[in-house]
Amino acid sequence: MLKKPEPLLKDTAGTFRHRPTVVSGLTQLQRFKRANIACPDFTRDLNEANKWVQAGRLVFGRNSNHEKGLDIVAPDSPEWAKKDFWTKVIPAEGEYRIHIFDGQLIHQSLKELNPNAKPSRTDGLPIRNTSTGYNYNHNFNPPATAVELAKRAVGELCSLGSSRHSRRQSRGDLCT
Repeated sequence: MLKKPEPLLKDTAGTFRHRPTVVSGLTQLQRFKRANIACPDFTRDLNEANKWVQAGRLVFGRNSNHEKGLDIVAPDSPEWAKKDFWTKVIPAEGEYRIHIFDGQLIHQSLKELNPNAKPSRTDGLPIRNTSTGYNYNHNFNPPATAVELAKRAVGELCSLGSSRHSRRQSRGDLCT
């Protein structure tokens, strides 16, 4: 793990205030698509999402604002039609969390399945989080391409912030 920002700033005059701009998952995808940054296909049109499902694609329904995958539903859910948008699921062999601060990698995580974990979420959806038995391994070096993609993604979202410090830290979640 690399250094976190607070210790790096302890000898800097002034007060460090981190007040990030909250950016919805939907807004992130829209910005990434516009900037040609790799992201899942998504739609706000339920009919299009249903066509993807009929074509054999695995599709998730999502809320615009979400975290920890708690909002994710499959097409057979009664909540399916109530979602804000839908994404095609990208089959992934691994999933990284890449933390960027001031253009530099400061922290990384690799999600790994813990075979001894007792998952609290048992709906069978391919979601990698602690409720499905995944842990975070911080002791690895992420691929350089993943770090560069995270930097591009963070750079795109930085333009949404209103203050210098709130724009400088963000996290990029990447799948491989």
